[in-house]
Amino acid sequence: MEIRLSRNRRSFLLQVNGDQSEELTEQQQLRRAIRQRVYNFVKTGVFLVFWLFFTILISISSPIEPHEVLIPLRSQEEQTVSLLNLYNESTGISVTIEPNPIDTTQGIIFGFLLLSFLYTLIILDITDRTFAAILTATAAIGVLSLMNSRPHLHTIISWIDMETLMLLFGMMVMVGILSDTGVFDYLSVFAYQLSRGKIWFLIFYLCMFTGFLSAFLDNVTMVLLMVPVTIRLCEILRLKTILVLISIAIFSNIGGTLTPVGDPPNVIIATNPFVSANGIEFLNFTLHMFPGVMVSNLLAYLMLYLMGRNKLVATNEAGLLRSIRSLEKQLNDNKNNQNIRSRIDELKDRLKNEHGEKSTDFHETLADMKEKYRIKDKVLLIKCCICFGFAICMFFLHSFPFMSGINLCWAAMLGALLLIILADKPNFKSILKRVEWSTLIFFASLFIFMESLVEMGLIDWVGELTISVILSVEKNYQLAVAILLVLWVSALTSAFVDNIPITTMMLKVSLLNLYNESTGMSVTIEPNPIDTTQGIIFGFLLLSFLYTLMMLDITDRTFAAILTATAAIGVLSLMNSRPHLETIISWIDVETLMLLFGMMVMVGILSDTGVFDYVSVFAYQLSRGKIWFLIFYLCMFTGFLSAFFDNVSMVLLMVPVTIRLCEILRLNTIFVVISIAIFANIGGTLTPVGDPPNVITATNFFVSANGIHFLNFTLHMFPGVMVSNLLAFLMLYLMGRNNLVASNEAGLLRSIRSLEKQLNSNNQNIRKRIDELKDRLKYEIGENSKNFQETLADMKEKCRIKDKTLLIKCCICFGFAICMFFFHSFPFMPGMKICWAAMLGALLLIILADKPYFDFILKRVDWSTLIFFASLFIFVESLVKMGLIDWVGESTISVILSVEKNYQLAVAILLVLWVSALTSAFVDNIPITTMMLKVTINLATNSDLALPLPPLIWALSFVKLRHVYAMPGSRPGPCRGLSLGPGPGLGLSNKGRADQVLNVAQGCQKRVRQKQITFS
Repeated sequence: MEIRLSRNRRSFLLQVNGDQSEELTEQQQLRRAIRQRVYNFVKTGVFLVFWLFFTILISISSPIEPHEVLIPLRSQEEQTVSLLNLYNESTGISVTIEPNPIDTTQGIIFGFLLLSFLYTLIILDITDRTFAAILTATAAIGVLSLMNSRPHLHTIISWIDMETLMLLFGMMVMVGILSDTGVFDYLSVFAYQLSRGKIWFLIFYLCMFTGFLSAFLDNVTMVLLMVPVTIRLCEILRLKTILVLISIAIFSNIGGTLTPVGDPPNVIIATNPFVSANGIEFLNFTLHMFPGVMVSNLLAYLMLYLMGRNKLVATNEAGLLRSIRSLEKQLNDNKNNQNIRSRIDELKDRLKNEHGEKSTDFHETLADMKEKYRIKDKVLLIKCCICFGFAICMFFLHSFPFMSGINLCWAAMLGALLLIILADKPNFKSILKRVEWSTLIFFASLFIFMESLVEMGLIDWVGELTISVILSVEKNYQLAVAILLVLWVSALTSAFVDNIPITTMMLKVSLLNLYNESTGMSVTIEPNPIDTTQGIIFGFLLLSFLYTLMMLDITDRTFAAILTATAAIGVLSLMNSRPHLETIISWIDVETLMLLFGMMVMVGILSDTGVFDYVSVFAYQLSRGKIWFLIFYLCMFTGFLSAFFDNVSMVLLMVPVTIRLCEILRLNTIFVVISIAIFANIGGTLTPVGDPPNVITATNFFVSANGIHFLNFTLHMFPGVMVSNLLAFLMLYLMGRNNLVASNEAGLLRSIRSLEKQLNSNNQNIRKRIDELKDRLKYEIGENSKNFQETLADMKEKCRIKDKTLLIKCCICFGFAICMFFFHSFPFMPGMKICWAAMLGALLLIILADKPYFDFILKRVDWSTLIFFASLFIFVESLVKMGLIDWVGESTISVILSVEKNYQLAVAILLVLWVSALTSAFVDNIPITTMMLKVTINLATNSDLALPLPPLIWALSFVKLRHVYAMPGSRPGPCRGLSLGPGPGLGLSNKGRADQVLNVAQGCQKRVRQKQITFS
């Protein structure tokens, strides 16, 4: 029996495959295959219509610019309006109030169709729920564009409830680390120990443990963590596994209802600002839910007992004996039938297993389970308990006025941060892999979709209908009617549709009648609320702390950025200028993250085709076996592809086959890998999408507003990239011409002769070492004797294109994205920014690739890099608030003003170029670029200097090319200082990502050698 648990709809899909399977004829199989093909074709066609609809509308429409403010008159609270002037000049303010900018009749129809489409996709499980939410949210933005109300990207991001996502993220991180301790397996064994082997006591304890923990942890995660040992217990006690798992799932859902953090719908409700503003906190939420949860527990257990008391035990001895006797009668009639005889033997073995399992006593089973499922790391478990205790205490203390600043999301994030510090995990990426990114993206997409429905007028229309129904009854019964409507409408729809979108929509409807009164607006302008003297000192200390962590590689760079960004917000709070969460989110350059995310998704799918391995073999074919021609082609291919893909991903994808080629040709592997890394960095400099610092620069609002777009960026960088390619290859040739070939035959022969002299009859270690060296010598001679054609044929056989159809689809999608990058430069496509081009290309590829598991695609995304960027944006904006960036800019301006007018631009370019280059030689250049971009914009907007921005941007973008010639050599030791990370350039920084590439190189090289020795 096989049991599969699916998390597609945050509910449990249990599929049981019995011993007998349905046998289909060839005609039936053909019909089924045809139906499946037609179904896939229609599904893909519908998705493409949605994609094309959004692409056209997003291209031809212009969004409401960030300086335009829309103030909805639907809140009783005071409205706070933040106005940012990027040009440092005085400006007038005009406020235009447009109560109803959209034709709600059309909006309601479009909204209803989109909502029905989303529910259809989820109910029929046509595609992954996350992809369904992304698709419908994208289509909703397209509809708003069609109705001349396209929202700006910052507006779209403001629709996302970041408190919900932060709370879920923090809890996921803590649960992920806690699962490493083995405590969940231990709890199942402890439940078995308490039950003394009695079945219904065991189920009771399992359900109670799961329900209690689900009140504070994610309920689906709790079930999946409790499942493995529970299934083993069911096998031992001969219980029906499905019934036990369903029991655990039921109590997990009931327990998750108890608190605001136990279930995602509760999280959505409790983190809503209007809900929390009306006094609904963690404590009173839990107290109000407690009686209902207790009654539900009692009724659920009673129902399970009545339904399962006669069905729980899954013994099958009688059935097996009947089957054996029946088959023995058939065997007497046909004694030569080996199939019947083998089937009888199989059933007898199963019968023995039945007797054997039942003969195992309680104490023996308990001892065996305790041995297998013990606590793996007691110290880590104590640390986890401390951090969970801290977070839960903060949840409760949030209910009291003196701790009103600690929201649920901040409590979860601080608990996760504390646990990461105490756990001291060396690999931060392994922690992020435990996060369920598909769920977070699903939530974000739903928030955007529901706010789009609000803009279309559908939610208002549903609310007005609900209000009219409530008003139709007497005043005394209106509250009861409202409660029944909310309860039963939500319950009935949730029986067919995932309850997360239902909760999101019903929460909007429930709060709608509270926004019906007009409100005034007050604008308060506070020019400089912070003491900049203290702010500059604090900012300098934090910046030095971040650079120290990264230079000395004390911790993961992402965690270092998160830590310093959190500390910076703490400093702002200390200086009585704590930013609101929405303000913090607005500091993040979402365009940069969208562009990186879209390219990562496309590269991840493209890597499944095997094209990068094929490119390396093609380079070998073009070189005709000549070493320097091979290195030239490898470097050129890598550099060209890095202009449009992430350069580190390109290196890591090209490394495995490159190492194999180096093994065959007896080349210095590290030298060749470094050569590829250098040209990947140079190639990434060419375009705004080839390197993360270029992405940061090109997606900046002020930079794009000054006419710097994909086309002129590429044209200005092209000459420098070509010259750098030429000089870099010349440098590599001069450095490697005498030490590129790594043959070691003579040294091996000398070692063998020396060891043979030392050999005596009893020394097995020396004999073993001699045999190992002889194997290596055979490998050397064998590999060197291979000719070019034989090697090429062997490589082509191993490194062929795995999926040509998928490769064609990838080429179409990448071609579309690159065309949109260039079209963005022309005025007839004002709405097609490069971030939208990348996202639309990724969406198109997901539709065409038709991958069944969306989670698998998201696992290819480098979430660590995206979080690193987001943390840096927050940190740098905090430094702006503290006054450090302005102080650096004023100091730079004073230096520039000290020279003559004719030389000021040249001095500014040299300062930007060399300050960035020197600091990037020691620190990852992503934070350098983020900070220097702010300084550069300050220089360009200063009225005394009046410097043009484009030359300063070219100087900042050319910084990375200066690091190429500082390469310390091709030996592994010096190489460990090379930056091969997302920061472009080969500065002496970011050792972690350098080690990543070098470890891949050395590990692959070792495995290839071991396999070849064994084969010889």
